[in-house]
Amino acid sequence: MRVPLPWLESFVELPSDGELATRLTAAGLECEVDAAPAVPDGVVTGRILSCEKHPDADRLSVCLVDVGDGGEPRSIVCGAPNAQADRIGACALPGTDFGNGFVIAKRKLRGVPSEGMLCSESELGLSDDHDGILFLPDDTPLGRPVGEILTRPRVLVTEALSNRGDWMSVRGVAREVSAVTGAAWKQGEARPVEADAGAWRVEIDDPADCPRYAGRVIEGLTVGDSPEWIAERLTAAGVRPISNLVDVTNYVLLEHGHPLHAFDLDKLTGTSIGVRRARGREALTTLDGKAHELTSDVLLITDGSGPVAAGGVMGGEATMVSEATTRVFLEGASFSPGRIRAGARSLRLTTDASARFERGVDPEGVPGALDRATELLLEMCPGARLTHAVDSYPEPAVAPRIALRRRTLPRLLGMEFSDEDVLRIFVSLGITLESADAEAWTVRPPSFRRDLLAEEDLVEEVARIHGYDRIPERMRGHTSRHVAESPRIGRQARSRRLLLSLGLVETITPSLVDRTRENAHSQGGEFFRDSVPLRNPLSQDRDALRGSLIPSLVQVLATNRARATSDLALFEVGRTWGGNPAGHVDERLRAAILLSGSGLDASGSVGGKSCDFFDMRGLLEVYVEGLWGHPLRLEEGAPSPLKSGRSASLFVQDQCVGFLGEAGASLRTAFDLPNELPVILAELDLEVEIESARSFEFAALPRYPGVHRDLAFVVQKRVRHADLASALTEAAGPLLVESRLFDVYEGAPLADTEKSLAFMLVFRSPERSLTHEEVDERVDAIVEHLKGLGARIR
Repeated sequence: MRVPLPWLESFVELPSDGELATRLTAAGLECEVDAAPAVPDGVVTGRILSCEKHPDADRLSVCLVDVGDGGEPRSIVCGAPNAQADRIGACALPGTDFGNGFVIAKRKLRGVPSEGMLCSESELGLSDDHDGILFLPDDTPLGRPVGEILTRPRVLVTEALSNRGDWMSVRGVAREVSAVTGAAWKQGEARPVEADAGAWRVEIDDPADCPRYAGRVIEGLTVGDSPEWIAERLTAAGVRPISNLVDVTNYVLLEHGHPLHAFDLDKLTGTSIGVRRARGREALTTLDGKAHELTSDVLLITDGSGPVAAGGVMGGEATMVSEATTRVFLEGASFSPGRIRAGARSLRLTTDASARFERGVDPEGVPGALDRATELLLEMCPGARLTHAVDSYPEPAVAPRIALRRRTLPRLLGMEFSDEDVLRIFVSLGITLESADAEAWTVRPPSFRRDLLAEEDLVEEVARIHGYDRIPERMRGHTSRHVAESPRIGRQARSRRLLLSLGLVETITPSLVDRTRENAHSQGGEFFRDSVPLRNPLSQDRDALRGSLIPSLVQVLATNRARATSDLALFEVGRTWGGNPAGHVDERLRAAILLSGSGLDASGSVGGKSCDFFDMRGLLEVYVEGLWGHPLRLEEGAPSPLKSGRSASLFVQDQCVGFLGEAGASLRTAFDLPNELPVILAELDLEVEIESARSFEFAALPRYPGVHRDLAFVVQKRVRHADLASALTEAAGPLLVESRLFDVYEGAPLADTEKSLAFMLVFRSPERSLTHEEVDERVDAIVEHLKGLGARIR
C-alpha cells in the first residue's frame, strides 16, 4: 500500500523518513519511503494554441504549442486522445533525456514535423496514468520547468501481513506509528448525521458470511471533479481520480481501510437489500464489463430484481453510478474473510476491496467509514442530503478475554517488564485492561485486531512494541526429550533408503495433477484410483489430488524422452488420495518404481541389455525383504493400464501390497511412448499392515561343494513360471538348495505356442560330497515329474 506522508502526518507526528521506516519494519510492518520521482530536465509548461487532425493518421493530432521562449510556436505530433486547444500541458523539448536511450529529437511523423512531445503522467514517472496529456492549471506560467511546478509528496510503501488488515489504511498505519514512537494520534472521527431507515431493510441469510451490513441513502448529488486536495492524495496513493462519487469511496477505503460501494439508487429495484450465497445458474456482469456465471462460493448483494454486486469483490455494471447519478445507496459491510477469498477465487478477481476483506474488516468500524463518506459527499455537493440510514448487525461481535500471566513474559522473552511498561503498550495498541492481579493481566483486544486470540499473541505485541533489539540475548540450558518416530515417517524414510541403495534415482513430483488425464488411467480399484477433485483449483492442469504415483513417474519419463534421455531407473515415495467406502478421502503412502530403456544398466556400455519384467522383480524382491522382512510372492494379473500377460500382483504374507508390469497401450498413447521402448512399472502401498519379521535364522557356511546343472524346458506359453518352478522344487527333493530362472526364449525352432525356460540348479548335501550319479538321478526325477505340465528338455 502507498501511504502519502502528508496524509499520514495529518493523523500523527512523524519522525524522520529513515527512522520511520526502520522502526515500523522492526515492529513487523515492512516498509520504505519512496521519494518523489524527478521530472527530466527539458520538460516545460506549454500552451496548446491549436489542435488539428493529422492528415495521414486517424489517431494522431498536430498541435501548435507555445513554450514561452519568445520563438515561433512548435509543431508537435501527439497521439493523446485528450489533446485540445487552449490547455497548458507538459512539453518535452528536443534533447530531453528520459533514460534508457530515449531522447527527444526533431523528426517527422507520417510526413509532419514534430519538435517535441506532450507528456502523460506515466511518461514523467509521476503515476501509472498513461491515458492522456498531463494538463496544468490555466494560470500556470509558460516555459517553466515542470519539475519545479509539480510537487509530489513522499510516500511510505508498506507490505501488510496477511493477518493484519488494520495496517491496510492510513489510519491503521498512523495508529501503528503512534504505538511505536509514542506520539499522540488524532483519530479524526466524522460527525454522524442522523437519519432513520424509512422503508429500507437489510436481509442477511447467514451472519457468519456477513456479520454486518449498513447503508446510507444520499440524494441531491451532482457528479463532478473531486476537490484538489482529495485528487492529490488519491494520485499520490496510486489511485486515479475519476469523479467525486467514485473518489469518495476510494478515499475512505484508503483512509479507514473499509471498502464502500455506491449504487445508483435509481437503478435499484425496491427498498430491500439482501445478502446471500449465489444459487444455481445465476449470473452477474461486474463493473469491468465481464459476465460471470456464479457458484455458491460467491456472496451476492441483491435487490428486488436479483444480484447487483459480488459482495466484497466488485459491484455490478447494471447499478453503477454515472454522470447522470443524483441519488446513491452507499454500502458498507463486514464480510467473512474465508467467504470473500472463496468468492474472489471463483470469479478469478482480485480487487483492493477483496484484499482487505480477505484479511478481515472490523465490523465496528463500518458506521464510522460510512459517516466519513457521507460527510465528504455533503461537503462536495451543496444541497445534498442524507435521507435514510440502515444498519443490520444481528450478532454483534464480542472481543475475547485473554489472560497474560506475569510469569509468561520473562519465560518467553527472557526479561522482566514493569506494570507501567506493559500497560503503556496495551493502551498504545487500543487493548482494554479488564483486571490485573498478582498472577496475570486480563484484557480484551480492540475489534480491529482479529489476530489477537491467545496469550502468546500478547507476548508478541509487548516484544515488538518494546523493540526486539532491546531484548537481551541469553543462552539458556535445556534438556532434549526423545520423541518416538511416527510409524509412517519411519516407513517412508526406510523405504527411501532401500530404494536409493538399489541404485535408483529419487524424483519428487507435484501431488496436484490434471484430473482428466489422471482419471483416463484409473480403474476405481485399490490401485490406479480416481483422483480427488479440488473445489478451488489454482489452474486447470492442477485441479485434483493424485490417486496413483505411476502417471507422475511416466510424465517424468516423457519429459526426459523429449530431451533425448530414455534410460531411466526412478522411484518416488509419496502420498496418494482416493475415496473410501465411507465416502471420505483416504490418504495413502506409496512407493512407485519406473525402469525404462536400459534401466539400471544405463551407465554401462552402448548397446547394453534393455530392462525387463525380471529386472523389476529382482529389485522388488530385495526391496520387500528389506522393508517387511518377508519374501515377495507374485500372482498373475494387475491393473488394466499394464500389459496383459506381462504384469502381476504383489503379495506379502498373503496381503496384496501392489503390482508390477509393462506399460500398456493406454499409458503409452497418453504419454507418447513408442512400443519398442521398454517401460516397466511397479507401485506398492506402504500403509498395508504387515508384521515385520524380527527373528533371523543363521546357518553355517557349507563345508561341501555344490553341483551345478543347467536345464532348459520347453512348455506351452500358457504355463506359468511359478507353477513350473514349484513343481521342479518338489521333484528335486531336499538336495536342491538353489533354483534360479536365467533365460526365457521364444522363436524358431520352437512352435508359436511354445517357450523355453532355462533354470540354473545347485545340489548340495550338508553331510558329504555328492556324486554325479546322485545328481543325475535327481535331474531325471525332475524331468519325469515335469512331463505332467507338458514340459520337455530342450
